[in-house]
Amino acid sequence: MEGSSPKVALPHVDVLICVACQLRCTGCTNFVGALPQTIETIEDIVRDMEAAAKVMHAGCVCLLGGEPTSHPKLVEIMREAKRIGLGNTVQVLTNGMRLHRMKDDFWHELDWLKISIYPGKTQPENIELAKQRQRQHGFRLDFYDVASDPFRAVLTTETRTQESAQSVYDGCWYKTFTRKIERGYFYRCCTSPSISQEILGLGPDADGIKLDGLTAGALEAFLSQPEPAKSCFRCHGNYGPRLDGWSEVRGRDAWLEASAVA
Repeated sequence: MEGSSPKVALPHVDVLICVACQLRCTGCTNFVGALPQTIETIEDIVRDMEAAAKVMHAGCVCLLGGEPTSHPKLVEIMREAKRIGLGNTVQVLTNGMRLHRMKDDFWHELDWLKISIYPGKTQPENIELAKQRQRQHGFRLDFYDVASDPFRAVLTTETRTQESAQSVYDGCWYKTFTRKIERGYFYRCCTSPSISQEILGLGPDADGIKLDGLTAGALEAFLSQPEPAKSCFRCHGNYGPRLDGWSEVRGRDAWLEASAVA
């Protein structure tokens, strides 16, 4: 509770723990192909989750990157997320490529594992390993087959008009189901920090609200504002043009060019 105000209930919240990933997927909503590879410290991650837990509670807390299994302290982060109680369940979203390296404590701590299967990248033996471990430990296991359901373009080639940005914002699924905690700030959706900062050159305050000192009332006002985020002016939202199959592109400029669609 924040004073007499109840915590804000959210269906889902993403927590960025790293930007490290083996892949550079075109259309990645976390813009990994355009960002420097980084590993967030566990101290910073815990600080952000503790601050967020004072004013919000999610049905699911999703630990992601990048590739979260790249974080050397992933298991500790999973345990801390449960201790803090930011959400009812803790999910790890992975490409599955490192699952054969994960120790027993990882499988034991899992609440929910979701594997995005990338053609020619996610090893079939790792999928079978996950199924075997699920039978042993009883966690929830889901799959997303990227080959049969390719990514949609997120980034636009040109800046939207106010009317167009408003239309995207009003109809976008991301603003409800992919709210994001990243580096001391809370954002209305998963694409907002990357587009506002990396594409538009703005600071984190442009589209985010600082977690330190955040109240439930201020969070409620932030989420209920009718105006689109700054990032909406360069975003397709969750219903952008579907890309022609899965691909990856190396190099920031090349990735941005391949990931932007009119």
